[in-house]
Amino acid sequence: MLTFILFMVVAQQNEVDFAKKIPAADWQVVEDPKQDIYDAVILESNIIINSQVIQHYRRIRVLSERGKNAAELTDISGRSKEIVGRVVQLDGTEIKFTQADLIETLGAKHRHDRTKIKLLVPPGLSDDCIVEMSWIEPAEDGLPTSSYEKRYVVPDVYFTQEKKVLISSEAIRNQRNYLPTQFSWTGIAPPATFELKEERSGRMLVYRQVPALQDEPYGNPYLDQSIAFVLLYKTFPNYGEQPNVFWTDFGDGFVKDRFNKPYTTPSAYDDWIDGLKKQKTGDLPQDVELIYNAFRHKFRPQHFLTSEERVEIKKDTEFENDRQLIGQILKAGYAPSHLIAGLLYKVLDDLEIPAKLSFGASVYGPPFNLEHMNPFTTDYWRPIVVVPVGESWLPLCPFYPEYGAGVVPTYLRGAPSIAFGKGDKWRPEPIRIERLPWQSNIRLRQYAIALASSGEATFEVVEKGKGVFDAYTRDDYYALPADERDDELKRRWQSRARSWEITEAKVEAARSFEQVVSCTVKAAVEWDLEGETWITFNPFPGDSFMMRRNHSWAETRRQPIILPWNAAQIDESQCVLPAGWQLKGAPSWEKRNAIGLVRMSISQQGNTLSTKREIVIEQSILSPQSQDLVIDFLAWVDEAMKQTLAIEIGVGS
Repeated sequence: MLTFILFMVVAQQNEVDFAKKIPAADWQVVEDPKQDIYDAVILESNIIINSQVIQHYRRIRVLSERGKNAAELTDISGRSKEIVGRVVQLDGTEIKFTQADLIETLGAKHRHDRTKIKLLVPPGLSDDCIVEMSWIEPAEDGLPTSSYEKRYVVPDVYFTQEKKVLISSEAIRNQRNYLPTQFSWTGIAPPATFELKEERSGRMLVYRQVPALQDEPYGNPYLDQSIAFVLLYKTFPNYGEQPNVFWTDFGDGFVKDRFNKPYTTPSAYDDWIDGLKKQKTGDLPQDVELIYNAFRHKFRPQHFLTSEERVEIKKDTEFENDRQLIGQILKAGYAPSHLIAGLLYKVLDDLEIPAKLSFGASVYGPPFNLEHMNPFTTDYWRPIVVVPVGESWLPLCPFYPEYGAGVVPTYLRGAPSIAFGKGDKWRPEPIRIERLPWQSNIRLRQYAIALASSGEATFEVVEKGKGVFDAYTRDDYYALPADERDDELKRRWQSRARSWEITEAKVEAARSFEQVVSCTVKAAVEWDLEGETWITFNPFPGDSFMMRRNHSWAETRRQPIILPWNAAQIDESQCVLPAGWQLKGAPSWEKRNAIGLVRMSISQQGNTLSTKREIVIEQSILSPQSQDLVIDFLAWVDEAMKQTLAIEIGVGS
């Protein structure tokens, strides 16, 4: 009720006058290549941060068909309330819109899970108009409800004339003692300007003439020092004012309390642990892999269950992180994602395997810095578990069980993190999960192709992955029943090898954590060769590259380059040709730079044509100055992926 009343008071105090005439100067705003103004301009953007309500207002000048996107409002969280606005045309006609114009649409789909979002496309939107809109969202201590951190990036996708952020005095003043919100901000680089105004209503941050946000492929805008932002985040006020004291208190308080519960263990759990103890060999990496595979079979989050298991589980179980948790999990048939790391940590502890809980951030997100004393920059509720092996760390990621021992999502590699463990009394240890060499992540496809002089052709390809690529494939097929797995594999290959008929597709070991997932595909086609003396031939039909290779690149780059991984894609083809058919030319080649290697090796021995394509990324985290090297490398990749072979048809064929 209090929040509702505050909504009403704030709305009345700051109501936008949508009856007011649009200023003539707004209509004079046009595209200006000299200022990189294209498609749309944010004329005014206001954010007012109150303790329990955040208010938003925007006025947008749409300059083209593509610029209409600037006026759309996407409400992913479902928090936007009291939406009102209008679309105004040059002749003065206008169409108003409200909260009722929000439509629900599918935002993302992954296996059985569907994420819906709400989208507002203002009615009457044209390629030459002005759109005004305002809305509010509920907050707690100035942060969006249930959030512990919020970063407002000042630049927009489009040029912004003025952006104002008011941190109200009420928001600064009305903070609870536990987990109070901190407010910080940055200035902005020229030609934009920044002004800080201390007003009775609060601190007003004013940014003017802000260039559009520059898209930098494989970048991280949070590492761009020229990008201004306003940061709000929760803090632990009783954890000390110096980083070493803060993180020591964080480990002894938050981590120990959350992840070192004295769980009651049911007899089924005790028997399972006893069985694993008997299987230990004394070789630490081997024992960790054995234990982790057994753990993944027994304890998995709800999003990673088979279709058959989904029928049997007790959905929407409310888990309590108390002494009875293990019994709750065994009864429910799945483990909650935010508690599964603690469960794995207990299993390793019960089996006398030294381990720690590691809290880190994505290499693509806001950077984690120990000096900032902000644990909410990390994925604090889903740490990974790390086991010390010599001078390195063996990471385990139980909330994504498709990844095996030592394999974690690549966004977690290459960024600093902080680890805590029972063995050293929960004291903090700064660590880094380093990126692995390319030999750890390989996608391998092996083709056997047969061509006949009649024009008939067949191929069989076996695809396997190592490291992250095995995890990706397991994630694709694990949940599906066997027949649906095969159908899905067939559908994917048919969409890529369109001129071929996919006759058979088989996925094997998709539900085994001890084996590599294998995909086998067979196909056939018949070509009309009448009157032909030579043909062009793709030795890798239905292929695809492991990452996107076509991008728009800025002339000047400011962000570091973060490719997904150090990895290799290796494609091999053995093609049996009819008697008398001969490869034309010498199409083998090799190119290399600091990024890696692209090589095509092609030869013919008798009737067997052998082709091997190797694409190796050896360095995946690079400086902004390496952009030209990446552009060259991806151009070579494009050349290799599109290369076909010329084959001369023999007289006797």
